[in-house]
Amino acid sequence: MEKALKAILYSQGSRVVIGHSVRELALRCAKIDPSFAPLTESAALLDQFYIPTRYPNGLPAPAVPSETYTASQASMAQEAAEKVLAVVRSYLLAHTDVLEEAPGTEQ
Repeated sequence: MEKALKAILYSQGSRVVIGHSVRELALRCAKIDPSFAPLTESAALLDQFYIPTRYPNGLPAPAVPSETYTASQASMAQEAAEKVLAVVRSYLLAHTDVLEEAPGTEQ
C-alpha cells in the first residue's frame, strides 16, 4: 500500500516521498484528491501490521506472525488493502497515463 500511495504522490510531481505510514501517505494523497480521505481508517489498520509482519524481531520472541494473527485479522487487512488499491487504481486511470486497461479487464 505504501508504494501504491507513493505512486500517486510521484505522479503529481513529488520528487522525494519519505515515510512508511500508509495513513500519513493517504492523508497526503487526500490533499491532492478528496477520494483518498475515506481511506485513512483502512490505512491506519494497515500501519499496525507494518513492523510486526515484516521484521523477525517485530514481535516478542518466540511469537511469529503466522501464529500471532488470526484469519479474521488477515481478512480485515486484506479488505483494507483492497480498498486502498481500488482508489489508487481509479485515480491513476482517471488522472494519468501510468496505467492502461489491458484488453478484457475493463471494470
